[in-house]
Parts: sequence; C-alpha cells; structure tokens
Amino acid sequence: MKKLIVFGLLVVMGGIVAAIALVPTQDAQNAAMTEACSSIIKSRMKSPSSYSMEKALISSKQLSGEELNKKIESLQVESLRDGVRNGLFTLKNADIFVDFQASNAFGVQLKGLGKCEYNIFSEDWASLESVIIDGNALPSVDVTIESVGNKINSGFSSKLKYLQYKLQGKI
Repeated sequence: MKKLIVFGLLVVMGGIVAAIALVPTQDAQNAAMTEACSSIIKSRMKSPSSYSMEKALISSKQLSGEELNKKIESLQVESLRDGVRNGLFTLKNADIFVDFQASNAFGVQLKGLGKCEYNIFSEDWASLESVIIDGNALPSVDVTIESVGNKINSGFSSKLKYLQYKLQGKI
C-alpha cells in the first residue's frame, strides 16, 4: 500500500514538472513581463496591500520597415543598435495592459488600467521602455529605477507564474 501511494505521488509530481517544462518560452517571458508590470503598478499605489491584478492582455509584434528603423534609432546604446542592425538580436515590441483594482487613501475601491511597453531582444532579454497608469506616464527615471528589480526571463519561475496566471484566468 505504501509503495502504491509513493508511486502515485511520484506520478503526480512528474506530471507537474512536465507541465511546467512544456510551457513555451514566449509564454514564460510574457508572464515575467506581466509580473514585472504588475509589480511596478502596485508599487505606485497609495495602498499597495489592496492592489490586485484582475486581467492582463499581452500584445507583441515583430517590427519591420520604417517602424523598426525608428525603434533602432531610439535605442540609447550604440552597441545595441549595431547588434540589431547586424542581426545579432531581433527586435520585437510588446505592450502589456493590466486591469487592476486598488483602494485609494480613503478605502474606496477603484479600478484602473496600466500599460507597460517592452523591447524584446531575445527569449531571455526584454527591457522596459515605458509605464502608463490610468493615462499618466511615469518619468523615464522612475521607469529605469523600477525595472532594475524586476528580472525578465523565461526560466522555471516564469513558467510556473504563467501556469498560475493561466489557471486564475488572468492571462
């Protein structure tokens, strides 16, 4: 009987690990970007403990033509511009829209919308470009400071976060 229980637990754990391992890297990266965006929005709240992300919408696209050239020129690092021009990196744009609820200073429940824009250079490398919360853009200095603590990758924790969001119906 004990062997059957142990075997059953091993099968369940193997299934969980397999489910996590089979999450596509793009979905894991999207979950990491969503988590970072949600974290930045939460940090800007008067009452962060009342914050909850309701739903997130992710829109990403491969840039081409004039749009790609404008984006390359807007990159601040010369070696990065050269890397994209020479094909070392691909450049995609992703917008994350986060519907959230939070209480204001008086305890009144409010709904809001946040938008984070990312440049994606590879499956493990995305940089935050801008954050807009309810129509108000964060200053670029604040965006830089906020993005430092939020790593964007497609590793195990991001895959697990993707499954969590998917089960909760947030993505």
